Amino acid sequence: METMRDKRIDVAVLTVNQDYMDASNAAAVKQDILRQLDGRTQAILDLSRVAFVDSAGLSGLLACLQQVAQTGGDLKLCGITDEVRVLFDLIKMQRLFEIFDSTEQAVLACEG
Repeated sequence: METMRDKRIDVAVLTVNQDYMDASNAAAVKQDILRQLDGRTQAILDLSRVAFVDSAGLSGLLACLQQVAQTGGDLKLCGITDEVRVLFDLIKMQRLFEIFDSTEQAVLACEG
């Protein structure tokens, strides 16, 4: 997982370097995300490299959102592929997550 910190604001920008988030790796990806947050309450998760998410992957994302929300923070998603967007639209993930087309748009939303 790639991590960077935006210098303008205290936000973790995390890129998931997996083609898929499913039962075989969802727990490890979730733990990696939570570890990379390193106490920061604002995070952006870039899913542009993820082509497939199953229920275990969704559960991992929701667990990360819940963990961040417990500290008064926010987890935004960006770069969602068309394949994953179909699933997210179907189950209305936009009700739970703010979803942006690009990392830059998500960072701007954190600033405002």
